[in-house]
Amino acid sequence: MNSAPTFSFALKEELASLNRSPAALRALLSGYVKAGGSLRFVSGEPRLTLSSESSKVATALFKAIKDLYPAEPYFSYTRESGFAHRVRYHVNLSIGLEPFMHDLMVSPLDETIPPYAFSSKEESVSYATGCFLSSGYVTSPTSTHYHLEIALVDGAFARNLQKLLNKNLLRPFSFKLTERRQQSVIYLKKSQDIADFMACMGASEATLEFENARMERDMHNVSNRWNNLDGANMGKTLKASEKQKEQILYLKEHGGLTRLASPKLEALCKLRLEHEDASLSELAELLSDELASEVTKSNVNHLFRKLEEIYKKTCRG
Repeated sequence: MNSAPTFSFALKEELASLNRSPAALRALLSGYVKAGGSLRFVSGEPRLTLSSESSKVATALFKAIKDLYPAEPYFSYTRESGFAHRVRYHVNLSIGLEPFMHDLMVSPLDETIPPYAFSSKEESVSYATGCFLSSGYVTSPTSTHYHLEIALVDGAFARNLQKLLNKNLLRPFSFKLTERRQQSVIYLKKSQDIADFMACMGASEATLEFENARMERDMHNVSNRWNNLDGANMGKTLKASEKQKEQILYLKEHGGLTRLASPKLEALCKLRLEHEDASLSELAELLSDELASEVTKSNVNHLFRKLEEIYKKTCRG
C-alpha cells in the first residue's frame, strides 16, 4: 500500500504542472540537468538520464524535451529495494543529446550558470525551479522545524547557484551554503523565506497550505505561551492571596483589625476572605461595587501594603 505523498513531493508535482514559455522551459531543463542529471556512456554512446520519484515530473520533463528539441527521449523506471519499494522514473536521452546539451549550455566540467538564466526574472526563476525539482527538498509545515534545501555535488556550481537565488529572483533571498556528506547544500531556515520562495516558483497551492499550517502552529504556540503565562500569574495570585488571608486572620485573632481605621480596607479584607482566587483587578471591581465608587487595581495594591504594615506592627507589639 502506498503511503501518502510528502509535502515536498506534492510541491514538486504542482511545479511540474505549471504552464511555461519556451524560454522558461529551456531554463528549467538546464537547471534540472545541471543539478541532478546523470551523464554516462552505455555501449560506447553517451546517455543522459533525468530521474524523479514523481511520474508527473518525469512526464513534464519528457514533454518539454519533445516540444523544444528534435530529440528522442524515452522512459524507464527502477524499483528501489527495501520496505517501501519506491519507484524512480527516468527520462533517458541518447539520440539528439549533443545539440540538446549545446543549446542548454550545460557541461559536466563547467560550474557556471548559462547567461540566458540571467536575462529575465522568468528565466532565473525557472532555472532555480529546475534545480529544486531535480535535487530539492522541503520539510512539512507541520514539522517541528522549517527547512528547504537544494543538495548538489559540485561545490563551485552550488556557490554560483546561491548567488542567483539570493540576487536574481523576484525578491532577494538569504540562502546559506553548507557542506554535508560530500554534498554542497544551499538552504533556507526562516519560514517566511521558504513561503516566499515557493510562491516565487509559482506553487500557489503549496504556499497556501504551508502558510495555513504555519499560522495554525504559530497560533498554537501563542496560545501555549498565554496559557503558561496565565498559569504563572494564577500561581502568583494564589500565593499572594494566601499571604493576605493569613495576615487578615492573624489580625482578626489578635485584635489588630481595630487598627485598620479604614472602611475601604475593612471591605477589602472581607472580599479577600470570600474570593481567595480573585486577582487584584477582580478585587478592584468587587470593591467598586461594594463601595459604589471607583477603585483601581493600584488602590487595591496600596491597601494590601497598608494591611501588611499593620500586620507587622501587630506582630511586634
